[in-house]
Amino acid sequence: MTQTEFTQFTGKAMEAFSLFAETNQRVVQELADLAATTAKDGARLYGELQASLVQAVREQQAALLDGPAGWPEAQKDPFQWHQKGVTAVVEGSQRAFRLFEANAQALTRLAERLEGNTTRTAKEIQEAMAAYATRLKELHPQG
Repeated sequence: MTQTEFTQFTGKAMEAFSLFAETNQRVVQELADLAATTAKDGARLYGELQASLVQAVREQQAALLDGPAGWPEAQKDPFQWHQKGVTAVVEGSQRAFRLFEANAQALTRLAERLEGNTTRTAKEIQEAMAAYATRLKELHPQG
């Protein structure tokens, strides 16, 4: 191997390593962006779920505090008191179902965003690897 051939080989090797480092940086950046977006979306969902749970607890506390105030009414008209109790249970169940439904919808939205972000990231990584392969072939043509 002559000095010229060695210099050319070394230059091409350095270009290949540089190309690999550039591609690797792009892939790592895409994965880091995906992780950051996923963490942000997860924190947002956690906040939504926590806020709805706090609201549900407050409503339940208010309902429990109203219970003892109804004892005099129960003595006057037990049927009406019982009817109010049943109505309160039904309304509480409906609120719980709406809370569950809202939380399920929030989780579904997160899953859809995660799917979209993951698909976008996979496409970006695929494009980076295809560009790497193309540029590597240009750097080292066969035949």
